[in-house]
Amino acid sequence: MKYTARRSASGFPRPLAALVLLGLLFGVGPSCSGGGKDAPTAPTTPTTPVAPIVVGTVAIAGAPAEGALLVNGSVVLTATPISTTGSPVSGKTVTWTSSDPTVATVAAGTVTGVASGPAMITATVDGVVGSTALSVRVPITTPPAGATTPTVAAVLSGAVTLTIPATAVPIGTPLTVAPAAQPSDNRVVPATTYVFGPDGTTFNAPITLALRYDKTAISAADQANLWVASVDANGVASP
Repeated sequence: MKYTARRSASGFPRPLAALVLLGLLFGVGPSCSGGGKDAPTAPTTPTTPVAPIVVGTVAIAGAPAEGALLVNGSVVLTATPISTTGSPVSGKTVTWTSSDPTVATVAAGTVTGVASGPAMITATVDGVVGSTALSVRVPITTPPAGATTPTVAAVLSGAVTLTIPATAVPIGTPLTVAPAAQPSDNRVVPATTYVFGPDGTTFNAPITLALRYDKTAISAADQANLWVASVDANGVASP
């Protein structure tokens, strides 16, 4: 079958005829065989879109008891992203950070104590943050075996001094101390709050605890009424 492009009266090819010719040449126009009917098209199976996995929380494991870590000590933390449906999510990138690298550093989940004090370690996955609080502490010297006199332990550059009788604690008890965050109770003298460990330690004999403070931070009248207090989880001090 032969096709020709005819000119219109104006001398230019007719657009429709040109399009039909091109369509036949490239096989995208009407078919000339089979009575002009198109070949049947195979049915397509619709695809079901896959919903993206959304991280809802980040769980951190491996923190030591009481969050206590000694200066120069280290601990390995692991972070597990949890989806909004409650399932663990794999293949995600975890970004670790420390609230105070001068107290504790973190690299790929390994935390190293640098100096005494509190630090918050966070793991971030897809913008979702999980965190754990650590307290980097220094050891307190306790009476050695066979001691008959009290041991005086001055730590944190003399800010804390404990006088421990020879029989006050079992030999080898790992006493520790670190500065703690200032509690909300405004009666507490600034920079005199410390955390001691291990939690729940009992003494067989009374010990003496002395805390250094800045005399310029409080009035003379208040200095005459100072007392050592314990601070609860709500930041309230009590004798």
